[in-house]
Amino acid sequence: MYGFQYTQMLEGLWDRIEAALLTAQSEDDVKAAFGGEGYSHERQEFVPLAALILQVLREKKFPKKRKPRIKFLAESLAGLGRMSARRSRDVCSSERTEARRATAIVRYSFRVECSCGYRGQSVNLSCAKCGARIPLDRDLGLLEVF
Repeated sequence: MYGFQYTQMLEGLWDRIEAALLTAQSEDDVKAAFGGEGYSHERQEFVPLAALILQVLREKKFPKKRKPRIKFLAESLAGLGRMSARRSRDVCSSERTEARRATAIVRYSFRVECSCGYRGQSVNLSCAKCGARIPLDRDLGLLEVF
């Protein structure tokens, strides 16, 4: 959750702080990068994580392009220092994978007995033989979505 929030926050101010962050040599330099006017909320979020931010910026695998840099930093900080930056990125990655794999009902059907004599599975909520629609009223507890 923090990974997404931090990504959104960093995208909004990255152009203003990027140069200062990338040249930061100490925690004070990182804190100073978030010290500009209009950064009050960001300052509250990121200044306590200055040591972790500096550590992430020094990683060998820190990306070269803007969007990957923001994502890398945001996901590294998502663990709030309670876990390593690498583990935090792994957790964010697995959460994204889980969200993509979320299942959904693709099709559902009913067994019907129609006045035309057909008995069996319905097709698209209607009789497979004559096409008569299944009435989806409040007695069945369903709402028609088509």
